[in-house]
Amino acid sequence: MKVVFLTKTGFVKQHLQDMYIEAVGREHDVETWDLSAIYNRNDQLSNRVEATRVLKTFAEFDEALGQLSGKCLLITNIM
Repeated sequence: MKVVFLTKTGFVKQHLQDMYIEAVGREHDVETWDLSAIYNRNDQLSNRVEATRVLKTFAEFDEALGQLSGKCLLITNIM
């Protein structure tokens, strides 16, 4: 199963722990999607972790969702 983690701020090292990204990655195929451009977030994060995908528009987000196949779980910290 693929597990996709999404955040609106970009990923930082703390996300790896708080969202259990590394732990889940030991058992499942994991991707991280950075949605910060969609949310107009330009935070300069000193401990940023590169995301698997950086999506800049809702159209890109819709396209990325459409490319998912099989079982997939989306996990977000966006409220």
